[in-house]
Amino acid sequence: MTTMVPVSLTATLQGGYVAVDQVCDALRAAFAVDERGTASGDQEKEVDLRLGPKR
Repeated sequence: MTTMVPVSLTATLQGGYVAVDQVCDALRAAFAVDERGTASGDQEKEVDLRLGPKR
């Protein structure tokens, strides 16, 4: 199955370090991912992403 994203989309992921990293890895498998910013806390991580079509 091919996933088509005609334009770029933004997503904010927030949660535990392992969970956020796993979701980022899964998104990288399907999309071109550009990390726009991150914030880390004691037990949580937040990542702002821009998703686009893979080339």
